[in-house]
Amino acid sequence: MKKGPAPISSIDLLRRTAETWWRDFAPITLLALMLTTGTDLILYLIGAAHSPDPTTVTLATTARALAFVLFFSAVSAGTLLGGVRRLSPRTYILGGLKLAQPGLVAALLLAAMFFLVLIGELLLGMASRILARALSIAATGGILIVWLPAIPAAVAERLGPTAALRRAAALTRGRRWMLLGFTALVALVIVPPAVLLFYTVFGHALSAADVNQRMLEINPATIHYWVMELGDVLIRGFCAAALPTAYLALRSE
Repeated sequence: MKKGPAPISSIDLLRRTAETWWRDFAPITLLALMLTTGTDLILYLIGAAHSPDPTTVTLATTARALAFVLFFSAVSAGTLLGGVRRLSPRTYILGGLKLAQPGLVAALLLAAMFFLVLIGELLLGMASRILARALSIAATGGILIVWLPAIPAAVAERLGPTAALRRAAALTRGRRWMLLGFTALVALVIVPPAVLLFYTVFGHALSAADVNQRMLEINPATIHYWVMELGDVLIRGFCAAALPTAYLALRSE
């Protein structure tokens, strides 16, 4: 008789993610500083971070998005390269960047899905903001629980983007309630430090206008800029570690 997949709990997957993040903390953090923080810093230095020009804004947003998906792809590649072994930061980073290309393409496809969800929310928001937000959250959650391991699957199995989505859907089939619980637990882990980070940087800014004004005042010469960037680095690193950890756990069942 064919044995069914061994059950894995959301809590166990969260524990494995924390172990992966801590084991590879140095290279993951260095990758985030080089790719995401480095991109932000360059945009500030060339005056593109808060430019009023729409074309410059589009280019800056695109640069940030590419750095973000490259970071997630490189972390997946570096983690899979090491498996359960701790690699040196140099081996992890160089290996991760070298092997990241299939994951990068899959990540861009997932980013396009999230972008479509955002557009849908904006359009539906004209009729009902509450309904638009609820549907947006549901769609985002659906993308996560169905295609969560798509990026590491593309890296490990050298798959194209659509094949990676199919592979991810096959891996998550029958485990999506568990993955929904896992994503909720990850949110519970990262939301408190994110809220603390927000109040540390923005104080009691109560409106979007207040936040935008505060953002204009923050630059690399201020301590709040680096508090915000380092906080983002830690949060992004933990989230990035979740993807290859989930893939390895699902593949082994």
